[in-house]
Amino acid sequence: MPRFSLVLPTLRRPDTLTHALATLCAQPSDDIEIVVQNNGSDPETQAVVERAKDDRIRYFSTAKVLPMSENWEQALSNSTGDYVTFIGDDDGLLPDACEVAAAAFDGSELEILSWEPSSFYWPTVADPAWRGHLQVRYSPRLVVTPLLARPAVERVFAFELHYSKLPMIYNSFVARIVTERVRARYGRYFNGTSPDVTSGS
Repeated sequence: MPRFSLVLPTLRRPDTLTHALATLCAQPSDDIEIVVQNNGSDPETQAVVERAKDDRIRYFSTAKVLPMSENWEQALSNSTGDYVTFIGDDDGLLPDACEVAAAAFDGSELEILSWEPSSFYWPTVADPAWRGHLQVRYSPRLVVTPLLARPAVERVFAFELHYSKLPMIYNSFVARIVTERVRARYGRYFNGTSPDVTSGS
């Protein structure tokens, strides 16, 4: 069983998937698996995975297109790592993401490690001024700050905090024991039409 599962659910976006998958394959660790969940068996998506030629990739597909939450739930079921993160098919990870996460988890009792996401504006974005720009908050050292989940969720519902600040599985590594705890209580991990957001609440 690998330590980290990098889960990439995708729906007919082979152009951006190519780059998202490349950032996952750039992780130097052998203690990872890359789970690609092809929603609807798109052949171009499968071709992108085959071209990557990375033994750490585990590829899955569904016979038909599922609602987003259902596809994400299947992707989670197909992952086996101790810690899980979901990556959008137009997103990515920095090359040292898994190494930094491993250093944070080592010797700690952390169950969720969340980070401030960076923003990349694809060349196809509507505003020409933003095309190709990357916004990154940089710190020369790793700082882990404890966050209590319930007060954060309450602040989001009170419109005092942006939902992206929640420890969603979309911008976090979540321990397997957490995903299984949620599934045992609710029967599933993802709900609603925006599973990335609802996974933080």
